[in-house]
Amino acid sequence: MWLTWRQRQHMGRLLRLPGLTMPRFLVLAFIHSHGDRCTMGEVAEATDQCSATMTGIVNRLVSSGWVKRQRDPADRRSVLVSLTEEGQALMQEATNQLTMRAKRMMAQFTEEERADILRLMRRYAEILEAEGSDSPS
Repeated sequence: MWLTWRQRQHMGRLLRLPGLTMPRFLVLAFIHSHGDRCTMGEVAEATDQCSATMTGIVNRLVSSGWVKRQRDPADRRSVLVSLTEEGQALMQEATNQLTMRAKRMMAQFTEEERADILRLMRRYAEILEAEGSDSPS
């Protein structure tokens, strides 16, 4: 838990932009990584937010000019969200910053330590995935 907290603190500092919080960044990252046209429901589920909370987050992202909303032409009941050009530029910059940070951090380990970290992280992800598939729907 401590490691997760420290990681979030570091990411929060790295992503210091007016109006960009961790939940908003996670929403932007999900939209960016999933074809740039997601339903509000998909984004809410992926970021573990209720629909009311997601509506508030997306409202603020729209106000910031990073996200746009539109009705799904195939299903008028659904709302699609996508990144604006500003949102795409923001995500590119954030991705570059996070990549540079990860490289700086990993450079402090020996090659053997890096291999161990990657092996253990993959195993950790496998365990999380297995636990997720065992949980009730």
